[in-house]
Amino acid sequence: MRRTSQGRVTRAAAAGLLAITLAGAAAACDERPSGLLATAPGACADSTTTSVTMAPATATLAIGDSVRVNASLGCTGPGTFRFSSTNPGVATVNASTGTVRALAVGDATIIATSSVNPLVQGTTTIAVR
Repeated sequence: MRRTSQGRVTRAAAAGLLAITLAGAAAACDERPSGLLATAPGACADSTTTSVTMAPATATLAIGDSVRVNASLGCTGPGTFRFSSTNPGVATVNASTGTVRALAVGDATIIATSSVNPLVQGTTTIAVR
């Protein structure tokens, strides 16, 4: 840093330091609306997407059978979900893994809810025959 003969920082040096400081502050500031997460190009976060793809979309099981339901976000990024059943007397589901077990004849809907944004959900229909 350039200084005058009295040891003071020159105006040019001070202006340069100020410009570097402001550039760093601007880079650290995120101009996106609150609630949106920064993501890498080609990826997404569960708080910024509204579509969930479920596989299988439907399944027919016999009593005692099981199937694993998979959920993924409607983009290339990973997602984390909590699974639940609308009719646990017919089919139960492991909340973490998505493994469904058929218990009784009837129908149940398995719901995958995003762990980051509970408004983002997908469903699979399970028929137990």
